[in-house]
Amino acid sequence: MDIERPSEVQAAYDRSDYRQAKAALKTVRGELGLLNRSAVASPNEGSDETLTLHRLGLAKPLGRSFRTTNCIENVNALLGQRTDKVDRWRNSDQKYRWLAAALLDIEPRLRRVCGCKHLVRLRAALSFLRPVNYYRGDPEALLAERRKLQAARALRKQENLRLRQRRIPWPDPETVSYARRQSVSR
Repeated sequence: MDIERPSEVQAAYDRSDYRQAKAALKTVRGELGLLNRSAVASPNEGSDETLTLHRLGLAKPLGRSFRTTNCIENVNALLGQRTDKVDRWRNSDQKYRWLAAALLDIEPRLRRVCGCKHLVRLRAALSFLRPVNYYRGDPEALLAERRKLQAARALRKQENLRLRQRRIPWPDPETVSYARRQSVSR
């Protein structure tokens, strides 16, 4: 059983469907378990979290940037370079000010996320269904309920806007022509 493990794991993450990716990772973990039990412990801990983009349907556009934690580790390292030498913080407000100043300082050095145009979809998907709700019960039923509530909210909003529309009172044509005649005659 001399199979190249990194390519199998990579192939599992390259799958676009959540169920297929999860099944492929499960088979890789099973094969790893035969070789070394401790090697399986780490992927078992966060396997569902690593497939979050697959669950949200954004694995293809955002998977290249968010497949690893490199972008977060890069920010943490740059923050550490600017704040690690501070020994004594007076209070938490001072920490927040330093953190904000350091983030503003490193912002120009950060690279754009690959697929940044799809971040709007990611934000919408994350606010649409929280992970806590996803792991409780049936996620498809929760999504259907959320969509129904969202549609009802949109209909209510349209109805309220329709009721609030003001009608602009048009002046009487007789008075408009009289006012024009007065201004022209002067």
